[in-house]
Amino acid sequence: MNTAQTIPSYKRRNDKHRTNKKLLNRLFLFFILIAIIAYLKSPISKVTEIEITGENLLLTKDIYDKANIQQNMQYFFIKTSTLEEKLLELREVNKVKVSKEFPGKLKIEITEFKPIAVLLLKSENIVPLLENGFLLENNSQYFNLPLITKWQDEELLPILAEQLKGIEPDVFEQISEIQQNPQASNQHRVLIFTKEGYKIHTSLDYLSKKLNLYPTIIDNLSEKESNIGELYLLESMRFEEYDDEGGNLNQDGTESQ
Repeated sequence: MNTAQTIPSYKRRNDKHRTNKKLLNRLFLFFILIAIIAYLKSPISKVTEIEITGENLLLTKDIYDKANIQQNMQYFFIKTSTLEEKLLELREVNKVKVSKEFPGKLKIEITEFKPIAVLLLKSENIVPLLENGFLLENNSQYFNLPLITKWQDEELLPILAEQLKGIEPDVFEQISEIQQNPQASNQHRVLIFTKEGYKIHTSLDYLSKKLNLYPTIIDNLSEKESNIGELYLLESMRFEEYDDEGGNLNQDGTESQ
């Protein structure tokens, strides 16, 4: 066989193979594009269900508006991390997890900051104070929590909330009312009323630390058969019991002025 005749024949077959491969690649890309367009126009490409759990303080509308989500939005383009960042901007939200379940389901799991007390406003409305110190002024839900009254400085509420979080549950349950009680020597002084009838004078600076001593102190007083009275849990601690008429008695038994 002549070599000059075989080379051109081989080149023609190779060129034809490359042409067929390009055509197949173009057809493949074309069908992929058609499939994508068909998917985006089909119902399964849309969000058909939004499941929200854990919201007690927030309204569902608040979550929809903040995350900018709605039914029938494009499922494929939703970025869960972006939605989580947006929802964490809500002051009621402590944690959030957003996930997608094909086809078309969006799940939002909310963990809210818990109400830790309720504040009596000058308007006589009662609003919850959250663990992060945020007041829910548009929320009228009632909670069986300590009532904050006579509170003048709202800037101190986050400090109060942080201290209340550190109180042991059995002690926390005994708190009935909390009042701001500033003194010249200590602007952070507070007065706490317990369900057992004791008044506790302490400071926001160490409220949780001192209040967690409450059960031990009460047990010691019970052993001495003392009357109910006022506890001063400050830098130093002392107890003044009430007399039978409700007045305070000093430790020597004389009535305090």
